[in-house]
Amino acid sequence: MSRVFFDTNILGYAVDAFDKRKQQIALSLLEEHRISEAATISTQVLQEFYVVATKKLRIAAPMAKLMIDSLSSLDIVTISPKIIHASIEIHQKWKTSFWDALIIVAAMERKCEVLFSEDLNHGQKMNGLVIRNPFSQ
Repeated sequence: MSRVFFDTNILGYAVDAFDKRKQQIALSLLEEHRISEAATISTQVLQEFYVVATKKLRIAAPMAKLMIDSLSSLDIVTISPKIIHASIEIHQKWKTSFWDALIIVAAMERKCEVLFSEDLNHGQKMNGLVIRNPFSQ
């Protein structure tokens, strides 16, 4: 199975029971790709997830830390100076936010074929990477 990358918002929906439909979709995707060892995230996603979990979703910090520990079993791209420089190029070329560019470049770094995100343009293709909003159907 090809590698896939999960944006922070997908992970957030996986632990947020407010929207049951989105939660079920996010959980199913994570489980499917975790089992096949195709799931990829970055250190940026881990950091953002902690903030979303504790601030927006009001999950207690010790529980959020346990969730981070669980997510740490996925394939993780470390945001390096090389990725930052490439992200600046993507940010300028495609007019994305810098933070989204970091996600895109991290996915490309691992040669992911799909980037699951609610924030980017569903169906957009960038150098072999396809953006998929799993909630758009």
